[in-house]
Amino acid sequence: MTKPASKTRHPLRRRRLALLASVALAALTAGCGDDDDAGDDDDDNDPEQLIEDIEDLAEGAGARGLAEGLRLSLLTEDEEDRRTVSAIRDAADRLPGEPEVAGIEDGDGDQRDDDGTIEVRVEDEAACVSISGDGSVDVTGERC
Repeated sequence: MTKPASKTRHPLRRRRLALLASVALAALTAGCGDDDDAGDDDDDNDPEQLIEDIEDLAEGAGARGLAEGLRLSLLTEDEEDRRTVSAIRDAADRLPGEPEVAGIEDGDGDQRDDDGTIEVRVEDEAACVSISGDGSVDVTGERC
């Protein structure tokens, strides 16, 4: 069975857009901080500065915001691929700020996560990403 062109034409672009969307979501959930200097400079249109500002906001987003980013990144995958160990690891590797991501296990060797629960930890915060067998992905703001 071939995949529709929309699924194969630009997978990397879709993943990058999902990551940027997740960072934006993470920034919104982080709230305002007094160490945020985004928008204070005259170089607001400088792409490198904008990327740095987004990364700074994402680092302060917390476990829930980054777990939402992981969820959005997984949603760019086909439903049957969302629970594969490689898709989960790829999505986790793209998260900004290097959070601890735990629970990716394939004990039976079928290339799929055993229980579909992934915990994202940032300092003393944790959030749980649940990936069901049918490909739906949910996030809770608590430990798995």
